[in-house]
Amino acid sequence: MLRGVRTVPVDGAALDRSSRLLPLEVRSLDAIHLDAARQLHGAGEVAAVLTFDHQLQGGCAHHGLPVEAPAAV
Repeated sequence: MLRGVRTVPVDGAALDRSSRLLPLEVRSLDAIHLDAARQLHGAGEVAAVLTFDHQLQGGCAHHGLPVEAPAAV
């Protein structure tokens, strides 16, 4: 399953964008993930964000990113 996972480097520009990302309720590490998801979604490389985190889900909704929230087993 991990063969389909690609890492994205976090550079200074990404950290700068993340630090100003709305909504402010999104925690710092989640803001970095949200910024990466926005960039990748805009490039057509991400269809949805997979997360259980309600604050990150709210951040995705704020930016119009589709969310898949897996059901707990």
